[in-house]
Amino acid sequence: MSVGIDDLFSSEPEPAPVRRRKARLTPLGAALRVVLVTAVLSGFSWLVIASTGFTLPYPLLFVFLLAIVVSWRLAGALRPAPFPRYRPTPHGESGFRTVDKPFADAKRWVDRLDWVRGDGEQFNRALLPAFAALADERLRLRHGITRATHPARADELLGPRLVDFLDSPKRRAPGHAQLSELVKLLEEL
Repeated sequence: MSVGIDDLFSSEPEPAPVRRRKARLTPLGAALRVVLVTAVLSGFSWLVIASTGFTLPYPLLFVFLLAIVVSWRLAGALRPAPFPRYRPTPHGESGFRTVDKPFADAKRWVDRLDWVRGDGEQFNRALLPAFAALADERLRLRHGITRATHPARADELLGPRLVDFLDSPKRRAPGHAQLSELVKLLEEL
């Protein structure tokens, strides 16, 4: 089939693709299906039991297996929805896709701090950019500037300790007490 340029630019809408719905069984159909499956299972089971030399009435076996099949179907139909799992998002987005996003973000910070454990290179790579982003965000929200747009004013607002911390790479990751002091300084901005 060839398509001309006029066909490409025509304003006629294309017919919508036909969607086939999955056929659902009616209650009667579902009941017949359960009875049929039970009859096949009980027939096979009765043949296996009879071949071993035991005798068992077929109606008793049928009722027993019918109860099992119906219980199985009900358990499957009444199963609750699966609990959402934590899924890390691709780099560039923040946090996890969960209901308790603030808690997941806090857990991610704790995990990062545990992962760094005194290693300066990992601290410079994983946490220092996040601290710099926090400082820029605080400056933007409170004072309408960032360190990139107004560096002199930002250095004045941050103070010498925060400027030194954010601008110089670390050989060793700071301890918990030093990080607490720096976070307090960020909060006071």
